[in-house]
Amino acid sequence: MADNSGYVYESWHLGGEDLTEVQRLKYRVLVEEMGKYSGAADHDAKMLVEEEDERSQHYVARAADGTLVAAMRLTRGDRGLSDRQVDQYRLQPWLDAGLRDVMGVGERAMVTPEHRGTPVFHEMMDRAQASNTIDDIRVIFSACEPHLVSMYIANGQSPYADRNIN
Repeated sequence: MADNSGYVYESWHLGGEDLTEVQRLKYRVLVEEMGKYSGAADHDAKMLVEEEDERSQHYVARAADGTLVAAMRLTRGDRGLSDRQVDQYRLQPWLDAGLRDVMGVGERAMVTPEHRGTPVFHEMMDRAQASNTIDDIRVIFSACEPHLVSMYIANGQSPYADRNIN
């Protein structure tokens, strides 16, 4: 559904071409632009494919012409967290306490360079938080780059572990 900013927001459990489009966006932003995850990327197909992609909810924003301009991923605890996520976000105490069904990991939030500075990221986050697909989630763990810490804190998020910065 488009809003007055001109962006179209969607959320879904991705598969097929929709997931491929997000994996190409991840490659463009994370591998080509930021120089990360080069060893895990498929350079021939220009995709960054991760094991969490298949079992996660993705939130995306498209420009009025249909171009994918922003995306983020939520892996719900009840759909299965990867060993990497459990380690990186220090989740074992939460899992041991039986909280798997009320937690998730939010990752890979990104906006294409042409759309940074627009409201697209905050609007996508607001829609994800208002989504009935996460009504039963009580805590979401994430990580970010150092220059984004203040933005996330301003949105009400709090540091948790000694590794909440990539």
